[in-house]
Amino acid sequence: MPSAKPEVVRLAPHDPIPSGPAKHVIVLHRFDEDEPRETVTLITLTGERNESTRPTRPDGHAMGLDEAIDAAKQVASSEQLDRVYVVDRTKGEREQDILEHGGDHSVHMERLVDTDTEDGERGPDMRDRTP
Repeated sequence: MPSAKPEVVRLAPHDPIPSGPAKHVIVLHRFDEDEPRETVTLITLTGERNESTRPTRPDGHAMGLDEAIDAAKQVASSEQLDRVYVVDRTKGEREQDILEHGGDHSVHMERLVDTDTEDGERGPDMRDRTP
């Protein structure tokens, strides 16, 4: 039986997010795709169908990460789940490097390897796959 207060499990910035048929409550904090200097926080309830929301305060402003974790604990309790998974994608080494360079994703690209020889990929473009 789930505990009265759900446990908060903090994942590393690039850990996979729990999935599968079981229900999970996940708080994801990441950089906004359109505004790389801004962050977005999402609460997702997984299961038969995933339900995601951007949690807001009563005044309509977006919640910060800690507030979203508290809100996710309430969701977990109402769903009788004993854990809330939290992943802060903004804390990754690469993300911090990009942020320090004003959101420029091309910074230090030479360090990245985008090849998957098992799938016949030589680069980032699908057209580079061997037939």
